[in-house]
Amino acid sequence: MLGNCTVSDVARAENWYARVFGRAPDARPMDGLIEWHLAPGFGVQVFADPERAGHSTVVLEVAGLDAQAERLLASGIEHQGPQPGGGARIPQLQDLDGNRVVLASPAGGTFALSLAPGAQACSATQSKDHGSSSPIAMLRAPAGVWTMTRSRG
Repeated sequence: MLGNCTVSDVARAENWYARVFGRAPDARPMDGLIEWHLAPGFGVQVFADPERAGHSTVVLEVAGLDAQAERLLASGIEHQGPQPGGGARIPQLQDLDGNRVVLASPAGGTFALSLAPGAQACSATQSKDHGSSSPIAMLRAPAGVWTMTRSRG
């Protein structure tokens, strides 16, 4: 399962996403497409599609939210810091095209997941234009849950 963020220029976006994930992409399957493999069978794609660029949202639940937020600031990724939102603490990031990458820490702290390679779980939903979401799949493991959503597809 690969979440997808559409961008206007994948070469320009690569630097930003590499700073978010803390490393270069793992694969370049074709021109205009780069991938970060975050767990077996799971990752994030950044795909050049100028007509759809800037309409994606990815939400990642992470361990050590404050440390991740500081790491992002130190790497030049601007954000307003963790704020309350959706029952969690979230810093909202915005890539160069306006796609949102939201990091979340569950309010109850019942599970967490690192952004590091080897994360073991994911959950995905696809949002419809009218705001509703429908689940695509969910995989759970002791490490936690990644939640990815895509808006206005």
